[in-house]
Formats: sequence, C-alpha cells, structure tokens
Amino acid sequence: MVLKSVDGSYTILKAQLQDAGVYECESKTEVGSQLRSLTLDVKGRENNKDYFSPELLALYCASSLVIPAIGMIVYFARKANMKGSYSLVEAQKSKV
Repeated sequence: MVLKSVDGSYTILKAQLQDAGVYECESKTEVGSQLRSLTLDVKGRENNKDYFSPELLALYCASSLVIPAIGMIVYFARKANMKGSYSLVEAQKSKV
C-alpha cells in the first residue's frame, strides 16, 4: 500500500484488528529513501455510549400519541363538515 504524507502524518482508513503488526515502511523523497520498521497498533472502538436517553423515550411516546390524535381530529372535522352541509338527498320532502 502506498500512502502519502499530509504534514508528516499518515492516515490508514478502515484498519481492522487483524491489521495490527510490524510493517516495513520505505520513505522516498527527492533527496533519497529510508527504510524503517514500525508497529501498527489497532484498538477497537470504545462502546461507552449510552443509547438510551429519557428525552428520546419521551419523543417516541409523544409521537405515538400525536399521530393518532391528529388523525382523529381530521376525521371528526370532516364528519362535522359533512353533517353541517346541505344535501338535497337528505332534505325533507314538501307535504303539499
């Protein structure tokens, strides 16, 4: 693998635990080249994050109540609108 230095440091992306070990590295510049061995230590990620939060739980509960409530409001508003409108079919027939 060929890596380019950015300000004297190298970044190895997607390193895995099995990539740890001793590597031979050759540095080349306009002046010359140099061979060195180095040890690559790969550590796993720390899983200290607590994914449970009371705020998130409250948001889930509120959203599970708000969505049906909005649906009920829309349903009753449409029903009230329909009952309040004039319909020729439901109009009383004249008794004359």
